Amino acid sequence: MLKTPTFEELLTHARQSADADFFALRMALATSPRYAPYGDTAALVKRADETMAAKRWDAAAAAIDALLDAQPLDIDAHMRAEYVHQQRGDAARQQAHFRFADGLLRSIVTRGDGRSFETAWVVIATDEEYAVMRALGLMPAGQRLEHALDRAYDVHTVVRAHDRSPAGTMYFNVDIPMAALARKLPAR
Repeated sequence: MLKTPTFEELLTHARQSADADFFALRMALATSPRYAPYGDTAALVKRADETMAAKRWDAAAAAIDALLDAQPLDIDAHMRAEYVHQQRGDAARQQAHFRFADGLLRSIVTRGDGRSFETAWVVIATDEEYAVMRALGLMPAGQRLEHALDRAYDVHTVVRAHDRSPAGTMYFNVDIPMAALARKLPAR
């Protein structure tokens, strides 16, 4: 019988290999003890942003490493890391973080088109929704939680980031983070 790889095994493979399955990696995180879709990393993000703003690239790299230790699949953290390592002149680490962020984003947007309930993108954290929008050059103009097809969806009205012109509606299936939230809340 084949053993299903653990999240840690898949993460190690993704860090070392160009053929990683980032969708499987994300789903493995969602079933692992490390899964914290509503984890509080605000202080880590603030430290990373402050050191980046001060152009203290070595300190920024350390701050982002701490953030990625807490949330290893944080797309925005990988994008920050890519930029910081570019500034540090570390092309290998810059490329590794680009590949990781790109793999995570593609694992979302290549499964559906995000234009309807039926083709909604599956996310494991609401941060992924905003990372996808930014990667597509969009910004949220409004958001609502809707239930359809026996699932929960974040539905965003979006605008183009460069000129704020309307760009339509995007649908994200949020069943996974909503289930995690329900497990944390006291029973009624």
